[in-house]
Amino acid sequence: MAPLQVSWGVSRIIRYLTHPNLPSSRFQIFGVTAALLGGSLAARLVWERTWLTWRDGPQDIGSVLYGLLGGVLLVLVLLLVWILAILARTTRTIRRRFQFARSDYAHILAAGLIVAALFTPYGWWQTLFARRLAGGPYAADFLIEAAAAGDLRTLKALAEQGAPVTAMDHEGDTSIGVAARANQVPAIAYLLSRGVSINMLDASGDSPLDGALASGIHAPDAVRYLTAHGAERIHGSTAQHECVVQEIVDRRIQGVRGTAAPPIDSVCRPANER
Repeated sequence: MAPLQVSWGVSRIIRYLTHPNLPSSRFQIFGVTAALLGGSLAARLVWERTWLTWRDGPQDIGSVLYGLLGGVLLVLVLLLVWILAILARTTRTIRRRFQFARSDYAHILAAGLIVAALFTPYGWWQTLFARRLAGGPYAADFLIEAAAAGDLRTLKALAEQGAPVTAMDHEGDTSIGVAARANQVPAIAYLLSRGVSINMLDASGDSPLDGALASGIHAPDAVRYLTAHGAERIHGSTAQHECVVQEIVDRRIQGVRGTAAPPIDSVCRPANER
């Protein structure tokens, strides 16, 4: 019943805001309020996707906003009502061949910018600033995250700007290893074309094929592709696995990431291989 009531309430507000006899000042006040609140939310997300990302590495976008979920939903509903009202007013103006006022253009532009900022994918921002990210301390983290997501555009942009395709991230994962576990065959093929070894070991001593097989039914395409290209299943020792897990936990507790600590594989590699 609640969704129906919300839908009914939204439609009533839109009809009120688009009524021909409504004073223009009231719509302007509503629009400014929606733009300020929506713009604040959009600015927060853009900040996370740019400056905070450059400083602290890949982000769980919007995680801070989860604690304010009620307020965020209210803002989103307000934005939705505003955008639908703009569309209704614009349609009416075109049909009746009225002239657009400057304020109408301002509403359309503001709404477009806010929507673009809210819904532009995180990977697009990484592609846009690939040169900066590839030269920073979290280059491997960004590249490996793109490989896991199968985001070829970002993966290629980072690699072409010099991000190390053979490096490990702060948890000891490799780009081809995470791509295999995530069943991202195009990403695997691209990494191989960049010279990554098909049997590259992660910090735990596992090969990509081992990771894909461990994923079971979640990575059948990756298993077939790797097997067809001669990959070997290599599994690290129990001691090495335990060392990596403990090191990850310790680093999370200490808040250590990026280049602030030695590569995790150098810490957990067997003594006779150091």
